[in-house]
Amino acid sequence: MGRARTWVRRGLLAFLLLAVVFAGVLGFVGYTESGARWALRQIDGRLPGSLSATEVGGTLARGLRIGRLVFEDDAIRIEARELRLAARWPELWAGRLVFEDLQAASIAYHGGEPDQEPQPLQVSMAPLPLPITVVSGRIDQLALRGEGMLSDIRGLRWHDLQLRDQTIQAQRLQADVEDWAVSANQAAITLDGKVPLSMALSWQATDGSLSGEGRIGGSLAEMEIQQQVSGPYPARLDGTAYILDRVDPRFEATVEWTEWIIAGYPFRGGTVTLTGTPDAYTARYRFDFESEQAGGLAQVNGSGQGNLDGLDAFDAQLATESGSASATGRLSWSTPWAATAELALEDLDPGLFHPALDGRLAGKARLAVGDEDPLRLSGIDLAGTLNDHPFSARGALTIADASLDCRQCELNLGRNRLQLDGSSAPGDVVLELVIDAPQLGIVWPGLGGRLVASGTLDGSPSLPRFRGSVTGESLGWESWFAESIDVQSRGAGQDAVNMTFSVQGLAWREQPLGIASGTVQGDLDQLELDLGWALDETTASARLLLERQGEGVSGELQSLEIEDPRAGTWRLQQPGRFAIAADASSAGPLSLRSDNGHLELAELKMTGDVLVIDAMLDQLPLRVFAFLVPGGMNISGTANAGLDLRYADEAWTGSVYWRQQDTILGVTQFDGEVTEVYVPTVSMDARLEGGGATVTATVSVEPGVSGELDLRLAEVAADTLVEGELSLQGTDWAWVPVVVPQIDRMQGVVAARFRLSGPLRAPGLSGQLRWTDGALVVPALNIPLTDIDLLLEGAPQAAATVTGRARAGSGDLEISGEISRLLQPERAVNLRLTGNEAVLLDWPDYRVWGSPDLVLEADRGGWDISGDMRIPRAEITVEDAPEGAVTPSPDVVVVGAEPEASEAVEYGGAVRLQLGDNVRVQAFGLDTRLEGELLLRQAPSRPLRAEGQVTLADGVFEAYGQKLTIESGTLTFTGPLDNPLVDVRAIRQVEAFTGPVTAGIHLTGRANAIQSTVYSKPAMAEAEALSYLMLGQPLSQATSSQGSQLSGAALGLGLRHANRITDQVGRSVGLDQLTLTQDGSEGTALVAGKQINSRLYARYAYGVFSRLGTLLLRYRLSQRLTLEAGTGENQSIDLLYTVEKY
Repeated sequence: MGRARTWVRRGLLAFLLLAVVFAGVLGFVGYTESGARWALRQIDGRLPGSLSATEVGGTLARGLRIGRLVFEDDAIRIEARELRLAARWPELWAGRLVFEDLQAASIAYHGGEPDQEPQPLQVSMAPLPLPITVVSGRIDQLALRGEGMLSDIRGLRWHDLQLRDQTIQAQRLQADVEDWAVSANQAAITLDGKVPLSMALSWQATDGSLSGEGRIGGSLAEMEIQQQVSGPYPARLDGTAYILDRVDPRFEATVEWTEWIIAGYPFRGGTVTLTGTPDAYTARYRFDFESEQAGGLAQVNGSGQGNLDGLDAFDAQLATESGSASATGRLSWSTPWAATAELALEDLDPGLFHPALDGRLAGKARLAVGDEDPLRLSGIDLAGTLNDHPFSARGALTIADASLDCRQCELNLGRNRLQLDGSSAPGDVVLELVIDAPQLGIVWPGLGGRLVASGTLDGSPSLPRFRGSVTGESLGWESWFAESIDVQSRGAGQDAVNMTFSVQGLAWREQPLGIASGTVQGDLDQLELDLGWALDETTASARLLLERQGEGVSGELQSLEIEDPRAGTWRLQQPGRFAIAADASSAGPLSLRSDNGHLELAELKMTGDVLVIDAMLDQLPLRVFAFLVPGGMNISGTANAGLDLRYADEAWTGSVYWRQQDTILGVTQFDGEVTEVYVPTVSMDARLEGGGATVTATVSVEPGVSGELDLRLAEVAADTLVEGELSLQGTDWAWVPVVVPQIDRMQGVVAARFRLSGPLRAPGLSGQLRWTDGALVVPALNIPLTDIDLLLEGAPQAAATVTGRARAGSGDLEISGEISRLLQPERAVNLRLTGNEAVLLDWPDYRVWGSPDLVLEADRGGWDISGDMRIPRAEITVEDAPEGAVTPSPDVVVVGAEPEASEAVEYGGAVRLQLGDNVRVQAFGLDTRLEGELLLRQAPSRPLRAEGQVTLADGVFEAYGQKLTIESGTLTFTGPLDNPLVDVRAIRQVEAFTGPVTAGIHLTGRANAIQSTVYSKPAMAEAEALSYLMLGQPLSQATSSQGSQLSGAALGLGLRHANRITDQVGRSVGLDQLTLTQDGSEGTALVAGKQINSRLYARYAYGVFSRLGTLLLRYRLSQRLTLEAGTGENQSIDLLYTVEKY
């Protein structure tokens, strides 16, 4: 029993000792750095290669740090730096190895060279003895190097990575591969058999331009790929890759897209199919290319065979209703990339590529282009139509960077021809050219005229030299025009320049700019220029010397002379220097003097972003600005000006001033008399500093009118903010009708004071203008307006209001309303004009009183007038035209007469015109009152129209010495004001032997085609009724002269059946002939004839319109002889012999 207890005690002591030893070993290995190093040495001894570690720190239990860990054998080398490892060692008791964290600054894998030919891919791994879990980890940089493998992976991160048996799973993997960010979720792969795998893969370009997402499934034996690509070219990829048991992976893939926009053109419904291996695949594609210019879709399809280096052969066809095109060739995208192709066009509309082009082209060309080779188009042969003109192009073209080489190039469009042969490079230009372009307008919209040129262009692109000739006729470009140009350049030596040029009929926006001419002589290093210019009586000449200074030009203005009959002769006092370069330019000092004036440019200098200018002008005659004043006006006086400015740091500093002395504005009146307006003071001063400016301006007109303007600009720019004050005062306005002839005798006191604030282009206005004790006359209407009291008030951010009143004769006028955006071109006016029996027209023969209630609206489009106008009283008298007066034809042109200026202002609206009880008209024998109402409508650029009816009341009509009572009369307006529908009855009552007779005339129809009908009570023949109407007696009592009067009245009144009436009158008065004729040189005439006896016949013809009478007497001497005499405008006597033919 004692032995047993001793054995037990010794056993327990031994176990305790083993436990202590084991604990010590575990403590040494797991909790000391020395133990960690010992463990790494033990691992190294059991690996097939070698493992080395340096800079080892920490422990296995608390976390291990290894500065550099290297494993290598005969085939591979793996190097890890800054490795950190933290494990959960207690998990080993549960049969698994768990790493809490694993991080490395970098891991580099280097694969060795293969010892034999590549073998089909086989993937197999023995099951792991225990599961391994890495909760999280990060490898900042993973480099993979080896045969067929070159990749840098940055920021590899994972979460919940598990290795169990032969399966690897990860909840999430993320990494940056070159320019892509890749993420895989729910990834799993089994390294056995067909190697099944699955994951949700997403990726995005680091610049955010392209991204995609989808799933990868199946196995390496048959891997299924689905990806949805997003970005500027969205597409869907569906494919299958066969990798396992193959040396070269094989793939079958389809890419589809709905719409891609490339260079503004839509590519729709596209499909690309790839089949094969990376070293031998076939590609097929098709898509729709849409061009609105071509009127629809163009279908593109093609195919190619290639490898990783490019396409050994490809073909592409474009088919559309607008023609077709094709290309066949080769494409290499390996370094350096290159492509060659044979291009062909067939009946192709160039509008597919640019909306300004239209037509049909056919032809061919050879294309060659590459990364290290220029773009070459050779064998160019195109023909067809372009923008409705014949077109052709031939030659060979090479383009490389900034160089261009064109050999035997010829371009024809319409009758325009361009030939080029040569090259242009950054340092050298050698081009021979021939241009014959009689139809410049079809070459470039906006061009016009004809240009002919031939010669050689050489030198450098920055300073080319032309040798040859250039001529042009009727040349135009937008607002510029030249009747002709002529340039002749002849260079004797390699660098010699000898050129003459002239420009005739130069103009801008139809404003003549005169003619210019000159010569240029010297060489490329030094040129002498003699220039001349003339416009009407103004001429200028100058001589310059130009010298090349590096990349710039310097020179000397040796002479300058300007002659003008208004400004005198100005001459350059001494030569002045100037220089122009990329970094600095300068000019001055330059001084021009005339007999009384002086212009001096003291300094003009620009260095970088700094500009300095100092100039002054003294005693400049204002006559030089005569072309700026309106026609019929002239200006005289002198002006002084100066500026001293500096622009630096994006701000102006300095001063500007303008002074005018003794300014006189002369206006030529209608009678030829010249009236002068004296403007003694015009001045402007501007001070620029701190980026802004202050401006002060004053003007005075004698007698008694002055104005001042003070402005402060936040900065010198068109969109700056402005604040200022404007004032105006005056009491004598006698000069205003000289400038504004539409008004006369303006009087009153005008005082204005406004404050301006806001944007310079549209400042707000506050303040007021008041016109009191005012009067004026409107000459066209002869209306004197008196007691004028007008007020214009402005408020910031609001429309200006207008109120006013005036006396017009014995009546009143009032106006009210507002003007929006007063100081802007887009201003809008809305006014209301009311009145009570105001005189609207006051001429001796035309006097009209009115009571308006009108709304007047205006903007840039014109005026719109609407409302009511009541005319309570009017007295209108129109004198009869002198006898024999005729209205001139619209085709008549008066030689020397000034054409009337076209009205630029558009008018529109609708006004209701109401005629009162005292509106009387006396015109052309008519004396009547007018009653009724009209609606007047005016559409812009359309004739005035009227709707309504006017009644003739209490009226008489006097014609042919008789006064006819207007029984009834209406004028109905349904269109143009001058062509109403007339319905008027005028009667005369006569007491005849048989009883009372009422004879009348009925006028009906449009005013420009009135029909007249004579009627009577009791009823009788038209000629009988006309006799009662005109003579007051029956036709049987009419004499021959009265018969002629009746026939003339029938024609003059436009009576229907006038010839029948004249026949009735002729028979009644005993004439053999009484007719109206419209033949021959006499025009329309009344002809009366009488056979006096068997031998004598008399005829009298009276021209209705010419008012000339002709008497013809014909006396028969024998059967064949007749004596005929005539008198009238011409006299004649003839002896006629008559021969009868059978």
